[in-house]
Amino acid sequence: EQQAAVLERLYNQAQTYSTALGAQVQLYGATARASKKLTDSQEDLFKFTEAVAAALKVDGKSAGEASGALTQLGQLLRGTNVQAEEFNSLIDGAPALLEAAAKGIKRFNGDVGALIKAAKSGGRASKEFFAGVIAGSDELKKRVDASANTLEGAFTKIENALTRYIGQTDDSLSASWRLIAGL
Repeated sequence: EQQAAVLERLYNQAQTYSTALGAQVQLYGATARASKKLTDSQEDLFKFTEAVAAALKVDGKSAGEASGALTQLGQLLRGTNVQAEEFNSLIDGAPALLEAAAKGIKRFNGDVGALIKAAKSGGRASKEFFAGVIAGSDELKKRVDASANTLEGAFTKIENALTRYIGQTDDSLSASWRLIAGL
């Protein structure tokens, strides 16, 4: 039941930001694996994954286009400190996420350049970056509201709805098991 509630929230995020459901689930999983170092709150995990989805939409990128940055983001979260290689990938692949972090970490006051400089000198803790993204995410959501929907985004939403429907149908009818037994 708890797993179904988590999947429902991730589905809603994916639909809101036109991201692939599978990518949203993977991001949540990577964040949850690192969560012991980052937060005690499951709600923070949802806020973070939502912020990342919003950043990708603001940047006009699909999860596939930003896959390298998302992989590096997962590694960044699992480490204690932000490493330059991981951060460089975010500069190229998810700049809006860095803007949110710079805005959310008070001492940077929205200055992405200062955040980048601090990260490259080894002066950023992963936990601070995580909290900064969450704190700066409201601006991302406003920017998403002002962004245009795309045809690709519409197809992504359809794929998500089909994935969800198939999963629910399979759960209730055990269709996969019957198919396997029939083979």
